[in-house]
Amino acid sequence: MKFSTILAGIATFSASLVAASPIQERQVTGFQVTNFFAACSGPPDHCDYSATLTSIPDGAVITASHTRSGVKTFPAASGFWTTSNPSVQIRINDSLGGDKRIAITDARIIGSSMTYSHIAPNGQWPINAAGYQSYSGPTSFVANNNPV
Repeated sequence: MKFSTILAGIATFSASLVAASPIQERQVTGFQVTNFFAACSGPPDHCDYSATLTSIPDGAVITASHTRSGVKTFPAASGFWTTSNPSVQIRINDSLGGDKRIAITDARIIGSSMTYSHIAPNGQWPINAAGYQSYSGPTSFVANNNPV
């Protein structure tokens, strides 16, 4: 058998192994947020937050909730919420013009993390006559790495 024939056979075999390899998991491109809730009430004064996060496209579902005591309005930074997967974190921070940034950080891949955001306009965070603030925007939205 000629050496070139052996090399051609090895190349063909290697190519078939590569073609038969499983497709690598696709990178998450964002999170579908559903059942989003944020409201302050009292007494005693406190703010409650909750949401369901579904990663796109892998479909992993994470539940999240948080309570901030001693406040009637949402603080500039909510702090990290408790989640069913500690490698995925959600928080709310003040943004420009009174808007709020809902940020989800995904660190499920070791050594890597990505943050996805949704900007909720200032008008979606009204304060009632008693001084308590709530979220009045859509309860479902997408957080991605290109918020508008």
